[in-house]
Amino acid sequence: PELELARLASTRCLLIGAGTLGCNVARTLLGWGVRHVTFVDDGDVAYSNPARQSLFRVSDVGRPKSVVAAEALAEIAPSSTATPATYRGVVMQVPMPGRALGAEASSNFETLLGLFAQHDAVFVLTDTREARWLPTVLGLAAPNAPTIINVALGLDTFVVLRHGAGPDRLGCYFCNDVAAPGDSTKDRTLDQQCTVARPGLAPIASALAVELLVALAHHPRTHNAPPDRAAPLHARLPEDSPLGFLPHSIRGFLTHCATLLPASSPFPNCAACSEPILSNFRRGPDHAFAFLARVAADPALLEQASGLADLQSHLDPDAFLVDDDDDDDATC
Repeated sequence: PELELARLASTRCLLIGAGTLGCNVARTLLGWGVRHVTFVDDGDVAYSNPARQSLFRVSDVGRPKSVVAAEALAEIAPSSTATPATYRGVVMQVPMPGRALGAEASSNFETLLGLFAQHDAVFVLTDTREARWLPTVLGLAAPNAPTIINVALGLDTFVVLRHGAGPDRLGCYFCNDVAAPGDSTKDRTLDQQCTVARPGLAPIASALAVELLVALAHHPRTHNAPPDRAAPLHARLPEDSPLGFLPHSIRGFLTHCATLLPASSPFPNCAACSEPILSNFRRGPDHAFAFLARVAADPALLEQASGLADLQSHLDPDAFLVDDDDDDDATC
């Protein structure tokens, strides 16, 4: 197929998270010729990181992950006159539902708004559900409508899911939830907060996420391309998708060496992408931050604003089996 290499080289990618997923996504982006990458992370490199996070070395221990990752990319694929490149590391905690806002929350929020406006694609690669909420919402509310790709890991499972803004958008990461995200680390010991993933899982999920972005870039409707379902290996590729099928989501199961390609529409009562939630982020930065501050103090407000609370009141709780440890988010 004819590749849009110049377009890829100019694509500006924002990576929310510079851990195992962030390192793998960044390296795969470089392989496709992407030369504009920004990392957002508030963590420092630890002694356990270099074995799984390929942009770090033991000599980096104690330094900010986002900064070190950006420096590593600059060494691997430096900027030149023929191929300009920009790599940036932003040290910042993403505000979350159920987590008290720090003194720098307002400035961090303004920085995030600027970053979303400056980038064409956003990879959400954070450790917890609540850390994914604000990037998901901002991506949907951003006037420039960037492509949003969430990647999450479990012990031996993964999820890669894409969505964007527009009338034909697909369901977001939170559309299958009947509860709003909150502080998932509360009342848990350190080992309970850490969901260990098999080492081979992150490279697989990260590669699929980047390949999905590249394939979307070659479709005339980019992230608004209709979702493709699973097809036999002998099936012909769509004429308007030269790099292959474009699923809404990819759910992988390492134990069975298998993937599923489910697709879903937006959930009207979603705690992230429903209109009552998004409208609070379209009324200006001041109103958006005020709403964020209320949600940080009480995540139940998301359920009230989105209509989830009313929906829950009509559900039979005995009809649902909830396992708090079954979360596709690897935090180690």
